[in-house]
Amino acid sequence: MSKRRVLPLVMILLVGVVCAEDRVQSELKFAAHSNDEKTAGVWVDGQYVGFVKELEGDKKLKLLPGKHEIVIRQAWYNEFVKQVVLEPGQTSVVNVSLVRAAHPQAHADACADRQRRTGRSARQGGDIQHVHVLVCRMPRPRGRSASGPVHL
Repeated sequence: MSKRRVLPLVMILLVGVVCAEDRVQSELKFAAHSNDEKTAGVWVDGQYVGFVKELEGDKKLKLLPGKHEIVIRQAWYNEFVKQVVLEPGQTSVVNVSLVRAAHPQAHADACADRQRRTGRSARQGGDIQHVHVLVCRMPRPRGRSASGPVHL
């Protein structure tokens, strides 16, 4: 075969493979209503994939068919966890519904629970999304010798 005939044939085969891959994958969309829900982080099967509002348009989330765990996290809210089973070529919508944590201790307990489940702490490479103690340095007032951090 001449090169003129082989090149179009190769191009047709490549386009066919790309289109077939698209039919096998599933699409996951998110429906968020409040700004806190739109700016929450999304983890799929333990991997961070982005903010809810980022995962649309060109950055839509394409996954292989099968069972997946979707976790949506936002500071001062309880984790939103959903198990989804995706079929080839299917588009699924996850309705995000975040519930405000009842008490800061409940938030700390959720962080500790996540650490127990994953076996990783923030210092070992887990997500560092929450700050429980705010430390800031303020200018020294005139006439005083106060030094060191001020804990709020």
